[in-house]
Amino acid sequence: MRRLCLCLTLLILSLSAISQQEADERRARDFSANGAYDKALEIYQKLYNKGANPEYYDPYISLLLQAKKFNEARELTSALMATDPESPVYPVDLGRVYQQQGFSERTDSLYKSLFRKLPKDEFRIREVAAAFYRANAYDYAVTTFTYGRKILGNDQAFAFDLLALYRYKKDRLMLISEYIHVLTFNADETIRRQAENSFFALFESDEHYGLLEEALRKAIKKRALQPELTKLLAWTCLQQGKYEDALNLLIGLDKKTGSDAKSIFTIGTTAFERNAFKEALPAFEYIAAKGSSAPLYDAAKARILFCKTEILSLANSTQEESDRLTQEYRDFINVTEDVEIKAVSLSKLASFHAYKLRGSTEAEKILQQALALPGLSLEMKNNIKLQLGDFSVLTGDIWEATLIYSQVEKDTEEASVKQEARFRNARLSYFRGDFIWAQAQLNDLKVATDQMLANDALNLSLLISEHTQSKMDTLALQAYARADMMVLTKRFERAFAILDSAESAGIGGSLADDMLMLRARIHLGMADYARAAEVLERITERYPLGIWADDALFLLGYTYETLKDIHKARACYEKIIINYPGSLFISEARIRFRSLRGDPLG
Repeated sequence: MRRLCLCLTLLILSLSAISQQEADERRARDFSANGAYDKALEIYQKLYNKGANPEYYDPYISLLLQAKKFNEARELTSALMATDPESPVYPVDLGRVYQQQGFSERTDSLYKSLFRKLPKDEFRIREVAAAFYRANAYDYAVTTFTYGRKILGNDQAFAFDLLALYRYKKDRLMLISEYIHVLTFNADETIRRQAENSFFALFESDEHYGLLEEALRKAIKKRALQPELTKLLAWTCLQQGKYEDALNLLIGLDKKTGSDAKSIFTIGTTAFERNAFKEALPAFEYIAAKGSSAPLYDAAKARILFCKTEILSLANSTQEESDRLTQEYRDFINVTEDVEIKAVSLSKLASFHAYKLRGSTEAEKILQQALALPGLSLEMKNNIKLQLGDFSVLTGDIWEATLIYSQVEKDTEEASVKQEARFRNARLSYFRGDFIWAQAQLNDLKVATDQMLANDALNLSLLISEHTQSKMDTLALQAYARADMMVLTKRFERAFAILDSAESAGIGGSLADDMLMLRARIHLGMADYARAAEVLERITERYPLGIWADDALFLLGYTYETLKDIHKARACYEKIIINYPGSLFISEARIRFRSLRGDPLG
């Protein structure tokens, strides 16, 4: 019984001691966090001195240095060096003491002695480098690894350790050099992707990409065939908007290896999405020139036509050029066996006739041809029918458009298509100035399954509810709705005239941010991207909490992509991710941010 009582007493005392130790440790951390370093030091000194507990060594030595108690710090590290001569931690900390005392030469001499004593042992070399890293002596950690390479006789050793250090130090030049070194000996796609991500995160200007481009060109010149370095150089050119250079590099590589058609197609697609249609065209032409049996042939042929369509749509094209393009579409549609590509091509041709050539009758015939295609998917059929409705809006036949939209809504079981058709009908009511009926339809669409559609419905609903409170507001909204309809039908000059007239009459004040957004859309429709960027910048600066804030920021990113200012585009998408986490654009912003970084998508 006595023995049991004794054991219980000892256990209680032990638990009490542990509890007191934990309480002291918490107090020391709190003191340190609040800047009461002397009090924290006093506690850690007691904790450490209870059996030289190594758990408290790091905070103890750090507080000694912070309190400038250099003699005590030197005595502590020297004593530990004597008891544990194999550990690199204590001589590194002694070097910290010398450094803070102003004895840099002693520090340097001490650290160099560590390098000289490095054994031909990878684990030991890493241990010394880790000691330097722990002490924030990153340059010495780098030196340890580079010195270790020489000792081991292996210039590929510690590559990823060095890459991590260069990233942490933001040493762009050495990061470039090391990645080129690694890829030269290990041509691995995963490593190249990692390099692209690292450079994207670290580089802030074209000057940085210029340094990478110069280094890569020198490295490639020294070696006959370096596929991953060549692809990295193509990516670098793409980040600077140098589509032609990027394309030429990949075409050259494809001619040697015959394995880069997909990369070339991706370059073309990227350029097309950034509205660089002339730069995108050669990529698709190169793939199509491989012949009809080559992979991606039909897709490339279709995109050649799409590029030409966009180029002619933005230019003062002649009737001869338009007829030639129409015939090229016809020739392609007659030979391709891919029904979806055929339908999309007919849809693009119809839009060209409707909006560029103002040939609505011919446009409708083309769409009817698309609807008659055997094996056409239900989704594509519905999209073409909705497009027919849009063409009726273009010709001013609002009732026909309403009938078409209503028919699509009635005939389909697909919820997203039903909601899209209903939204277009609601928008027609808004265009006509029938705001009460439009609002009634929009109320149901605020919870649409398609988030972007729900967002559009919510924005239009708010626009109507906020600007129909007075007669003056309603007059302004009617003018705005007419201008909005002109934008939809690509009558941009007419849209500008309506907005100018409303502002001159002094009835557009309550719609100031909305009118700015509409002006930005008009500039985008006219391919005046520089002016569009100016207007969108104004919206983001003046109305950061407004209804159009995230919309404007997303469009601004897209506009900067078109202007080949990749850094500003990236900043816009990043702002959406950080500042507007609830935005419906956040998923697409993440995708575009990753796309600019060069991540493989899909």
